[in-house]
Amino acid sequence: MKASISARAIGGLLLAGLMLAPSVSTAAESDGLTGARLEIALADGEGRVVSLADPRYRGKVAVLTLGGAWCVSCHVEARFLVPWAAKRARDDLAVIGLHFEYPDDPKAARALIDGFARRYRIPWPLLLAGKPTSRSVAAALGGRGAVKSLPTTILIGRDGRVRDVHSGWDEKGADSVPAAAQAAFEAKVDRLLAEPAPPG
Repeated sequence: MKASISARAIGGLLLAGLMLAPSVSTAAESDGLTGARLEIALADGEGRVVSLADPRYRGKVAVLTLGGAWCVSCHVEARFLVPWAAKRARDDLAVIGLHFEYPDDPKAARALIDGFARRYRIPWPLLLAGKPTSRSVAAALGGRGAVKSLPTTILIGRDGRVRDVHSGWDEKGADSVPAAAQAAFEAKVDRLLAEPAPPG
């Protein structure tokens, strides 16, 4: 399928590239998120509301991915996370994706998300969370934090609180997540899984 891009769309892509370009995370980006409880409730492709407050996520370690079908590094992340999540399927883990897409029409945006999910055979919910702008991302996170780049991966502990915020996976356009970054991610998840679930 061929797609044409207008000058306005190209301008938007360039602007987003400045605002949400892949990068290494900094303390400023995670400030306001670490320790927070995120109140996220968005519909999936079937219209079902997915919420971090849902009992099926209670007591689990949650991996919250923020990305978009337009984001090259988000494709790199997906190629890593899908087989990783499959290997960890028996662990007390949940993965949820928030996607930020350009089309004004929610159906067109949803089509991009669904195509992304099919391409990588993503089994977890991918939720349309808004436009790829800093303001929209902040709104999706309840006005918390200052996430400035995509992909960003947020780790949530068994207590429901944000424990780690990481932005960017690739190194200078690499087509896979570097081994050191994979190992660091695994270690963070393992530490959270080792923590006891809160009572109740």
